[in-house]
Amino acid sequence: MSLDKNVVEFQYRSARVELACLWSFPVAMALVFGGVWLAGMFPPLSPSSSSMEVQEFFRDSPNKIRAGMILSMLGCAVAGLFVAVISTQMKRVEGAFSPLAYTQLLAGLISNMLGVLPFAFIQIGAFRADRMPEILQLLYDSSWLMNLGIIFPTVLEISVIGACAFMDRSERIFPRWYAWICTWVAFVMCADVLVFFFKAGPFAFNGIISFWLELSVFAIWLLITFLILRKSINKSIAEMSTIDSSGAHFSSSVIS
Repeated sequence: MSLDKNVVEFQYRSARVELACLWSFPVAMALVFGGVWLAGMFPPLSPSSSSMEVQEFFRDSPNKIRAGMILSMLGCAVAGLFVAVISTQMKRVEGAFSPLAYTQLLAGLISNMLGVLPFAFIQIGAFRADRMPEILQLLYDSSWLMNLGIIFPTVLEISVIGACAFMDRSERIFPRWYAWICTWVAFVMCADVLVFFFKAGPFAFNGIISFWLELSVFAIWLLITFLILRKSINKSIAEMSTIDSSGAHFSSSVIS
């Protein structure tokens, strides 16, 4: 009996840590988007902007750009906690052998890195804003093209989360409708690869589809994922809180 009690206590503490890590999501989003806004990159310049216009962007407020990119890079790092929580919850569905959870963890961390590097390019540009305009334009273009165009790690991450949600037939963690949302979002996000083909119009990296629509869809998906995970973790904590202090009662529905 004492072993059951110890196991429950350990899992209760782990669930509390998960919940704390989950709340990294709003912190990370505030840092990333706050930093981009502070740097004056929301929305981005048009890909058809001249090299002189890009140079003017870097020269106008280099310190704001530096501070903003530091916040955004920090936000990408903090988001790693959110990625880890998703993986942990997926393992509850898959069990001991969890290829989808490990794939999601790897793809999520790659996506985070692909968020850090573009912000670093802008930081490099602001470090020497007196560079040749063409070099600054290259750094600016590289930042947004990498941030939006290299989308397939994120698509893979969302897809395997959706596949795991389909596996959760009891809907203990992921409701079935969420699986379909993941499938739809992964498909829609693929359109971001078109930023490599257009310098103007809806598919450019400042366009209504590639930037505004894709960003909105991704943000809504992140929020839905956060709410689903919060509900699942809070449910587990509530279940474990009702267990006898003697450890005589051990529910099979607690985190495994």
